[in-house]
Amino acid sequence: MNKWILIILIIAAVIIAAALFLPRQAADSAINNQEQSAENPTTSQAVAVSGIGVYRLLQNSVKPGQEFDVVLNLSLGEKRYYIIDESIPDGFIVINRGAGALSKSLSGNHIKWVMFTDAKSAMLSYKLQAPDKSGAYTFLGTFVLENDDEKIIIGNNEIIVG
Repeated sequence: MNKWILIILIIAAVIIAAALFLPRQAADSAINNQEQSAENPTTSQAVAVSGIGVYRLLQNSVKPGQEFDVVLNLSLGEKRYYIIDESIPDGFIVINRGAGALSKSLSGNHIKWVMFTDAKSAMLSYKLQAPDKSGAYTFLGTFVLENDDEKIIIGNNEIIVG
C-alpha cells in the first residue's frame, strides 16, 4: 500500500474518532454568526452550491483586529472523502481551526481537513482575527474529492480590512 494512502487513512481515523467526541461548537457558532449578520450589509450571504464543490462564505469587510468566522459549504454528491487545504492571508491569526481540522501548518497559514463521510453536504468553519494593517486580502484554497483532480474553492475570496 502506498505510504501516503496509509498516512491519510491513519489521519482520517484520528479525525473521525475526534469528531465523535468533540462538540459542534464551531459549526453552531458559524450558523449563529450568519443569522446575526443578516442585518449587516457588508456580510456575504449563503448561496446555493450548484453541483459538487466547495464554496467559501466570507464577510466583505472587517475592522483591524476584529474576529470573524469563515464558512466552507461542501456539496459532496456521492463522494465519500475529501481533502481541503485553505490558505489564510499573511497577518491573520487563526483563533479556532474548527471541528475536524488537522492543524495549522508550519509552512504558512494553512488549515487542512481530511474527512470520510456518507453525507451529501457538509459545513466547515474556522475563526480568524484580522491583522492590524488595513488593506485587501485574498483567501485561496483547494480541495480534492474522491477520485477527482484538485480544484479551487469558489465563492468569496477577498476581504477588506479597514
